Amino acid sequence: MGKSCNNAPAWVVPFADFAPEFLESPCYNQIYNIQLLMIGAIHIMDFQKAWYAPAFASLLQNRPEGLAIVGAAALQLGLHLADLPTWACPIKNIFGIPCPGCGLTTAIGQLARGDWAASFHTHAFAPYFVFAFSVMAVVLLLPERERTLSIAWIEKFEKQTGITAWFLVLLLLYWSVRLAGIV
Repeated sequence: MGKSCNNAPAWVVPFADFAPEFLESPCYNQIYNIQLLMIGAIHIMDFQKAWYAPAFASLLQNRPEGLAIVGAAALQLGLHLADLPTWACPIKNIFGIPCPGCGLTTAIGQLARGDWAASFHTHAFAPYFVFAFSVMAVVLLLPERERTLSIAWIEKFEKQTGITAWFLVLLLLYWSVRLAGIV
């Protein structure tokens, strides 16, 4: 039932000189398998904890920061709709490649003008960003009691579904497809 040094994983072999009798004992295989299961479970728990973390709800916790984000987005869109200069993407300017959000201002502007097809062609995630910014604006402007209840509901929803992580993963996949020139 136990493993000999010859059957041990490569990383264990150098330690065989210190305790060769342990490697041949029936306990070694069981302990080794339990350790692997524990390490795997810890990594899965860390991943699950991060995947289901309520990132959007945490953003709503701080009213001034949230309002600054919504305000900056509204200003960017307003400048674009007025055909005034807007902020250029720093990632595209520095690295020469578009970021996952490149094209969102144009796409949201097209949505505001009612051109859904052009918006979807420019950036497929524009309606989702409009929805997210709208939810942020509404929740951040609610009275404290209603705001707290709304944030608690959003946090619970995020923890149950992992929707924010799914959204970000899908956004990155969409970005990869756009970079590859498939879409």
